[in-house]
Amino acid sequence: MKHNEDAFHLSVQNYPNIQDGDDSITKSFSDFNQLPLKYQRAILDILKAKVKEYQEVVAQEEAEKICASEGHQFSKWKKGVDVQYEDTYIDHQFIPNYRTETIVWERTCSRCRFVERVEHEPQELIDTRREKNKQAQVRRLTKKLQQLQSKDE
Repeated sequence: MKHNEDAFHLSVQNYPNIQDGDDSITKSFSDFNQLPLKYQRAILDILKAKVKEYQEVVAQEEAEKICASEGHQFSKWKKGVDVQYEDTYIDHQFIPNYRTETIVWERTCSRCRFVERVEHEPQELIDTRREKNKQAQVRRLTKKLQQLQSKDE
């Protein structure tokens, strides 16, 4: 609701004929009511779209401010493929629109939609995989040890 009020106050600044508390933005246009209904609806649809766009921009700016002060809230790393087309020479031949694929790792901030991309596997994923492998190896070795101890008894 706050964004709607902000958008209304922004429109009040742009159109001084509108007063706080007016029910309709149509009062700022003198000939608006003489327009055919389809044109009135088209104008209102454009205004609604502009207000929605403004609200999205304001929300994005607020999220970026929060992320700048508190840090990003990233999702998990995801492995993807970045496909690009470029003109290249291979084996002394010119090949237009040659497809190149690059493996990329990316994660997105849930607040501001900032995307962090790297072309190598992130170190934190490597570390967690190593830790899981160590834990699995410890479990296997303890099982073997228990089996050997039970055979000895």
